Amino acid sequence: MRCDGLSKIMVALIIFVSLNVLMFTNTYLVGDRRRKSVLFHLSLLTCTLVAVTLVDNIFTFVGFWLTSNLILARLILHNKAWAATKASGRIAQKNFILGALFFLCASILLFNQTGTTSIQEIIHTPLQNKITLISALLITLTAFTQSGLIPFDGWLKSSLNSPTVVSAFMHAGIINGGGFLLVRFAPLITQEKSILYFLVIGGTITAIAGTFWKLIQSDVKRMLVFSTVVQMGFMVVECGLGLFPVAVAHLVWHGLFKAHLFLISSTISKQKRVLLPSPDIRQFFIATTLGLIGTTFYWEIVSEEALSANSHLFMCVCVFVFLSQTALTSLAFFSFRAVVKALGLVILFATSYGYTVDFIEHFVSFSSPQPLNIFHYFILTVFIALWLGKTFSHLLPKINRNLWPRIYMFFLNSGQPKPETITSQHQDYHC
Repeated sequence: MRCDGLSKIMVALIIFVSLNVLMFTNTYLVGDRRRKSVLFHLSLLTCTLVAVTLVDNIFTFVGFWLTSNLILARLILHNKAWAATKASGRIAQKNFILGALFFLCASILLFNQTGTTSIQEIIHTPLQNKITLISALLITLTAFTQSGLIPFDGWLKSSLNSPTVVSAFMHAGIINGGGFLLVRFAPLITQEKSILYFLVIGGTITAIAGTFWKLIQSDVKRMLVFSTVVQMGFMVVECGLGLFPVAVAHLVWHGLFKAHLFLISSTISKQKRVLLPSPDIRQFFIATTLGLIGTTFYWEIVSEEALSANSHLFMCVCVFVFLSQTALTSLAFFSFRAVVKALGLVILFATSYGYTVDFIEHFVSFSSPQPLNIFHYFILTVFIALWLGKTFSHLLPKINRNLWPRIYMFFLNSGQPKPETITSQHQDYHC
């Protein structure tokens, strides 16, 4: 067992989310004959997740990793009499077993090369280049299966049959396991630059596809699922940039926020929907100015060094886009009060995230910022172009009448869950 800084952060997050979900479950499932079973399995899942964050023996790690995932698959299979949940649980089990096999193969390779089962000793032991590459690739694939990145996103799309409380725990905890795994083995992964590029590419594709999938959904839970896909993709990009403390901060905030969103999802239907008008150039200029102010606050908090052409610049551009979009949304109905509100939100978000990263760096000190090259600048250009395209879509020339429906139908169809997990008739569901 080893309780390092990363373990302390993850244990605190797991226990906090677990206690809230358990208390919610105790009243949410009143009248459900499986309530005690769900409470028991959620408690057991909490214990196994805590064990995953604390164990130092790599084979014990694999054992607890697989156990926690199989418990989650059992929770997804809430109602055995419902054919759709059986299919969802079976798909999740296959995905998790595949991920565990990837991880087990990597563990065997690392053990054979180092002669030790200690994770801390393994990641700091020089290895042969081929062994390092293969092991890092297998660990990366394990993270992809865990966090539902493309092409292992099918189980996540098909998991909506599970109770809302299970979805809350899953999206706040289990899904983040991919990011935790990459951070745990960060010293090993950063030895191979090709793996870092692979992480950036895989995370970017997942984030972009997840964004399109999210924008065309009308179902609340499905929208939240694709929101998770986007966030997991971006978290993996941060790992690919070598910004592991930033990735952990992202993991923590996403876990807390997504648990909250799932637990209040039943109230969404009671909320009034407000259609926001398209922004004009004046609003965009003010929003980007506020975004730049917020980004300056963020950088002053997280670093005392001058901003250079490395991963930190990439992250600052992403923070700038996020803060500018936040301000732009607040400025939809333009007024002096809206500008003040937007400024307050931008500074609040920038300082909250900045101080979180600064705090986590005291626990997760390993960071390996990568120098930017044409590959990274291309990814940044794609992110910014898509953001500007969405913001000013009303000013762009109309897309060919045949092209847009094709694009829409492509993402609509590719974002669907597995057919066997869909219940088309209510008669198929038996309590």
